Amino acid sequence: SWKASALHGPVNPGKHGKFLPRFLPKEDWAEFLGTYAGGDFTAFRSALSAAWRLFSRVSGEVAAALSFPLNREEEARVLRYLRETGCL
Repeated sequence: SWKASALHGPVNPGKHGKFLPRFLPKEDWAEFLGTYAGGDFTAFRSALSAAWRLFSRVSGEVAAALSFPLNREEEARVLRYLRETGCL
């Protein structure tokens, strides 16, 4: 919803984001849907990896659009932790 607002100004994403497809590029919406996992650990890891890639890309876009500083060092530390713990 942050990216939708960065692109269009204040928007109402709806309950559980049901209106987000109206405001996001189709590629972003498809990538977002890939962040939902099935019931097994492999699917969880795949969804977490998709969520991480999406967050990393979109956080930079939103930060730039809103002139907000983004701490990429903190992002790198979290990514290292996820890899060290076997989550990614």
